[in-house]
Amino acid sequence: MPARSLGRLAGSALQVHAVVQNHPILIVRVGKAKSGLSTQTVTTALKALKVLGIVREPSGKRRGRLFGYERYPSSLNEGTGS
Repeated sequence: MPARSLGRLAGSALQVHAVVQNHPILIVRVGKAKSGLSTQTVTTALKALKVLGIVREPSGKRRGRLFGYERYPSSLNEGTGS
Protein backbone atom coordinates (compact mmCIF):
# COMPACT_ATOMS: atom_id res chain seq x y z
CA MET A 1 0.00 0.00 0.00
CA PRO A 2 1.76 3.19 -1.10
CA ALA A 3 1.27 6.21 1.16
CA ARG A 4 -0.69 8.07 -1.52
CA SER A 5 -3.30 5.29 -1.52
CA LEU A 6 -4.37 6.12 2.04
CA GLY A 7 -6.94 8.62 0.76
CA ARG A 8 -8.93 10.21 3.57
CA LEU A 9 -6.86 8.35 6.16
CA ALA A 10 -3.65 10.12 5.06
CA GLY A 11 -4.08 13.12 7.39
CA SER A 12 -4.77 10.93 10.42
CA ALA A 13 -1.91 8.59 9.52
CA LEU A 14 0.44 11.58 9.36
CA GLN A 15 -0.74 12.74 12.81
CA VAL A 16 -0.20 9.27 14.28
CA HIS A 17 3.16 9.02 12.52
CA ALA A 18 4.23 12.27 14.21
CA VAL A 19 3.21 10.82 17.58
CA VAL A 20 5.04 7.53 17.01
CA GLN A 21 8.21 9.42 16.06
CA ASN A 22 8.22 10.94 19.56
CA HIS A 23 7.02 7.73 21.24
CA PRO A 24 8.79 4.85 19.42
CA ILE A 25 6.88 2.28 21.48
CA LEU A 26 3.20 3.19 21.36
CA ILE A 27 -0.11 1.83 22.58
CA VAL A 28 -3.39 3.03 21.09
CA ARG A 29 -4.46 4.80 24.30
CA VAL A 30 -1.33 6.97 24.26
CA GLY A 31 -1.69 7.60 20.52
CA LYS A 32 -5.24 8.78 21.15
CA ALA A 33 -4.20 11.10 23.98
CA LYS A 34 -1.27 12.60 22.08
CA SER A 35 -3.03 13.02 18.72
CA GLY A 36 -6.53 13.99 19.85
CA LEU A 37 -7.96 11.41 17.44
CA SER A 38 -10.53 8.74 18.29
CA THR A 39 -9.50 5.24 19.32
CA GLN A 40 -10.84 3.82 16.06
CA THR A 41 -8.97 6.39 13.95
CA VAL A 42 -5.68 5.78 15.77
CA THR A 43 -6.15 2.01 15.42
CA THR A 44 -6.90 2.30 11.70
CA ALA A 45 -3.96 4.66 11.16
CA LEU A 46 -1.58 2.31 13.01
CA LYS A 47 -2.80 -0.60 10.88
CA ALA A 48 -2.07 1.44 7.75
CA LEU A 49 1.37 2.41 9.06
CA LYS A 50 1.99 -1.28 9.77
CA VAL A 51 1.14 -2.22 6.18
CA LEU A 52 3.52 0.52 4.98
CA GLY A 53 6.28 -0.97 7.17
CA ILE A 54 6.59 2.12 9.35
CA VAL A 55 5.48 0.42 12.57
CA ARG A 56 5.25 -3.18 13.62
CA GLU A 57 3.17 -5.01 16.18
CA PRO A 58 4.83 -8.31 17.04
CA SER A 59 2.35 -9.80 19.54
CA GLY A 60 -0.63 -10.25 17.22
CA LYS A 61 -2.99 -9.63 20.15
CA ARG A 62 -6.36 -7.96 19.64
CA ARG A 63 -6.08 -5.76 22.74
CA GLY A 64 -3.17 -4.13 24.50
CA ARG A 65 -1.01 -4.12 21.40
CA LEU A 66 2.34 -2.36 21.38
CA PHE A 67 3.42 -0.75 18.14
CA GLY A 68 7.11 -0.14 17.56
CA TYR A 69 8.46 2.52 15.23
CA GLU A 70 10.47 0.63 12.61
CA ARG A 71 12.07 3.62 10.93
CA TYR A 72 13.58 4.97 14.15
CA PRO A 73 16.23 2.27 14.75
CA SER A 74 17.20 1.98 11.08
CA SER A 75 17.62 5.75 10.80
CA LEU A 76 20.05 5.65 13.74
CA ASN A 77 22.21 3.19 11.82
CA GLU A 78 22.34 5.22 8.58
CA GLY A 79 25.89 6.03 7.61
CA THR A 80 27.43 3.89 10.34
CA GLY A 81 28.11 0.86 8.17
CA SER A 82 25.77 -1.30 10.29
